[in-house]
Amino acid sequence: MIKTDLLSEALIKYDIFLSQKQITQFVNFEKLLKEYNSHTNLVSSNDMLLIWEKHIIDSIAFCHYLKNDFSGKILDIGSGGGFPAIPEAIILQQANIFALDSTSKKIKFLQSAAETLELKNFTAINDRAEDLSHKKTYRENFDVVSSRAVGNLAQISELALPFLKINGHFIAYKATKLEEELKLAQKTIINLGGEVEDIFEYNLKLNENFRRNLVLIKKINNTPSEYPRSFSAIKNKPL
Repeated sequence: MIKTDLLSEALIKYDIFLSQKQITQFVNFEKLLKEYNSHTNLVSSNDMLLIWEKHIIDSIAFCHYLKNDFSGKILDIGSGGGFPAIPEAIILQQANIFALDSTSKKIKFLQSAAETLELKNFTAINDRAEDLSHKKTYRENFDVVSSRAVGNLAQISELALPFLKINGHFIAYKATKLEEELKLAQKTIINLGGEVEDIFEYNLKLNENFRRNLVLIKKINNTPSEYPRSFSAIKNKPL
């Protein structure tokens, strides 16, 4: 199955339409990632063999909640090689996408990729979430926060919820065995002003047992000003 067939299947699943230019942007994104990854490690060599199945198609799962016409501000925490921030920017052309990562080499790649792909709605930020969220310009200023493969749900919720406006949503990409993680994160989510609104389970094409989840958390109250704490405190002293 060729890469555009995989992409087409995902878009049909989520009822998303892309122009030929957007499809070409996805194909070129893969090329840019492979080229950059050949000299600077962004994605493991094993994952590069499954870049469409394991990363690009997985990233597109946000379309279960956000459609083409979404026009808000999105912050992606821990964007790494651009997942899901670059797919968000390609698909959601009316939205403003901010990709946050603390590693400068990853930000350098994201900036270069956005320029090459002509993503006018994309901004890369080199900072730590626990520091950036205490800055007035960013705190409680986003409609959506997304995060994929960054810590457990309690940890990433403490980093994400301070960025959200009231009634905004946090979309957390999680693997299986979610029940225990949700249980441990519940107090943190409530204390920081959120509530779990929905969970969407889906499979990737790798095999039928490769299940993934999106956890949708709604911001219903303001986050107390002392949060998030330092990352060492977040890791060592869960709320």
